[in-house]
Amino acid sequence: MLLSSANEDYAGLYEAVWELNSSYPDASLGEKYDAAEGAICGLLSSGLIVLYKVNVSETMHLDSYLPIEKSDSGHLLENPVSWYPEYKGERIVFAATDKGERVYLGSS
Repeated sequence: MLLSSANEDYAGLYEAVWELNSSYPDASLGEKYDAAEGAICGLLSSGLIVLYKVNVSETMHLDSYLPIEKSDSGHLLENPVSWYPEYKGERIVFAATDKGERVYLGSS
């Protein structure tokens, strides 16, 4: 599900939790965040997605998406505000890598 979102466009981390709300309405919010973080970490470690930081007012400008180093992603994902739709004008998003796109399309 997340790899699909990552292939369509940049997807916010918060959207991973929203997806779980509809699929698992009875799960606690903590369980949803844990599951979303685990899934994102798995996709990152497999090289299927990359995280980006973007100023919310500039989401239409592709050059405003700043890649986040893989080494910084663990700390970032552990920070609850990274999962907010917006915090201080910024949003953390993810998108598929070339490898992620090939895996999603079944051509890897």
